[in-house]
Amino acid sequence: MKELLLKHIVEIIFGLISGVLAFLYAKLKKEIYSYKSMQNAMRAILRNNIYDKCIECLSRGSVSTVELDILEELYVEYKNLNGNGAVETLYNKVKNLDIKQVEF
Repeated sequence: MKELLLKHIVEIIFGLISGVLAFLYAKLKKEIYSYKSMQNAMRAILRNNIYDKCIECLSRGSVSTVELDILEELYVEYKNLNGNGAVETLYNKVKNLDIKQVEF
């Protein structure tokens, strides 16, 4: 038995290491897929929020300083998530609207 273990110790160790690495790779692959799905979902939510707020401001014909700040924050994060130019045109139109000060 001892001779058999000594003779095949390298194969046994390599087999164990391969099994652990295969398990870790599968787990990592699943985590990456989950992360990408969350990124895609967040980008879609941001796109929808930006679109809705832009349409609201364009319909009204003005934008408040608060709305503009919020839109800028949303848009920056949307672009950081590799958002495409789907809302860029609307965002730029809103930036050119008359700015109204909000009174609290």
